Amino acid sequence: MAWYSAGTVSVTNGSATVTGSGTAWVANAQASEGIWLPDGQLYEIVSINSDTSLTISPNYLGTTQSGQVYRIVPVKGYPLVAAQQMASLISTVQSYVDGALSGRFGNGTVGAPGISFASNTAMGLYRVAANQLGFVTNGVRRMLLTTSALTVDVPIVGGAIQDNSFDTDPSTIMKVGAFGLGGSGLALNSSGDYNALDNISMFHGNTSGSSMPANGPVTTGLAGFRTIPGPGRGAELLMKSQGAGGAGKSEMYFRGLDSTWGEWDRVLQEKDQQTDEYDGTAGALMGVGAFGLGTDAVWDYLVIADDGFGEFVPPRAGGLVSIISFPVKGSGFPTLSESGVFLIDAGATNGIITLHAGTYLDTSVSSGDPATGTSGLDGNLTIFLPQNGNLQIENRSGSSRAIRIGWL
Repeated sequence: MAWYSAGTVSVTNGSATVTGSGTAWVANAQASEGIWLPDGQLYEIVSINSDTSLTISPNYLGTTQSGQVYRIVPVKGYPLVAAQQMASLISTVQSYVDGALSGRFGNGTVGAPGISFASNTAMGLYRVAANQLGFVTNGVRRMLLTTSALTVDVPIVGGAIQDNSFDTDPSTIMKVGAFGLGGSGLALNSSGDYNALDNISMFHGNTSGSSMPANGPVTTGLAGFRTIPGPGRGAELLMKSQGAGGAGKSEMYFRGLDSTWGEWDRVLQEKDQQTDEYDGTAGALMGVGAFGLGTDAVWDYLVIADDGFGEFVPPRAGGLVSIISFPVKGSGFPTLSESGVFLIDAGATNGIITLHAGTYLDTSVSSGDPATGTSGLDGNLTIFLPQNGNLQIENRSGSSRAIRIGWL
């Protein structure tokens, strides 16, 4: 170990104090070491007072001098170095004991995680903020765990995910498109079979009739849904996906599964109905009122005082007419002797064919004259067809009547 001799010293005969200039004795000298002074004698250092003052023993024996050279003899040099290194080691180990060795690590950063690996320092864990743990690979955060959420910025793969879109393992995470959810569904072609789509909830067929799957209701493109709640039980719905602008648009079919699939049924639609009450298209569904059957749309009441008459405007020139007489409108039983059914032409010929008429219900059409209130037989109701094409009923029953007229 080198002898320290930086700066100069001043000594006084008989004094135990040595004064330095340009010296740094605190860091470079210790008590019990030796010091060679200008008188050529080796003295013991009793204490280091400061960087520029130390005490020797015995007192200086030479003459008083200043600005002289000196040398400190490190008689304890090797033990000193060992002691210094041991102190440094203890300090270093203590920092580990207080930190990593006790399971406590520095915060780290995304580029230098607090917990990393000797061969891959860009991978590990770091403290993003209070109660936030970041997972890093290649210097990029891939996952963030907080007290409220786990944010994952990479695709999730492995055994926790469905193996395919039909995987029914309840412990796995479902992918987009699985069982048709969130996806476009399974595309079928001529090699497919609507009867063999186990565990598939959404699918669609090709748009070409020549390549459609087997056992479909029609040979056009179809999109569908099905549910299979248990073995041998289920239901299926298909929607036509071709001809959206043509005559076959918006067709829907359904069927059920009870061990085997049942026949397809088509949902009835507006296009299956008559376009109007006179539509004679074969197979069209006849609506209420078609050809005058079952409709109540042209029923009306005429309340007619005694010796008065009421007038009804027919919805068309000819048809069946029902005349029902009531003593009071909306209540009581009809008077059958004043009621009847007639086949009436209210057009150019103005004719009436009586199909049934009660005893006190007459018709008067030969002259084409209108009713006056007293034209018909006293005690009766009389039907008139004046030339204006309307139907009139005259009341000479002796009291007011409510006449319900239905053009059938």
